[in-house]
Amino acid sequence: MSIRTRSTLVAMGFLLVSSSAGFAQQPTIEGAYRGSIVCQHLSGTTGILRGPLDIIVSGTTVVAARPIFNRNGSRVVGSEIATGTINSDGTLHLTSSWPAVGGGFKGTYNGTLNATGGTITGTQAWKRSQANGGNVLRTCYGAYVTAPTPDAQSGEAK
Repeated sequence: MSIRTRSTLVAMGFLLVSSSAGFAQQPTIEGAYRGSIVCQHLSGTTGILRGPLDIIVSGTTVVAARPIFNRNGSRVVGSEIATGTINSDGTLHLTSSWPAVGGGFKGTYNGTLNATGGTITGTQAWKRSQANGGNVLRTCYGAYVTAPTPDAQSGEAK
């Protein structure tokens, strides 16, 4: 075998190994994310909503959760659980429904996600009695980053 042929084969081998290593190192979007959500003021409440937002991605399934507060924001009265899907390009789509006595809401959210985090925008359609302000829509915005993972030995977040 000539030196030229051998050099070509060695170069192709390095190229093959480095390209397969690149595939193995590509970040995954599967996992947990933490952030916050901010929603417009809802009449009859003390102000805009600011709350924590947790998102879990498993395969193409996405689940997001945030607390639902009472009118003055002093107590958690429930949880909004939104479920949906994520596309291969990182685009996610979520919906939720929270029934309550005399009303409730349905949420629709869209966003983007990559290995380090993402953003989400959505609308909540509230159904309420006329005495509580009637039916209203409010827009919500969220941002999140990769959640810390516990260290296998100490159990503390890293």
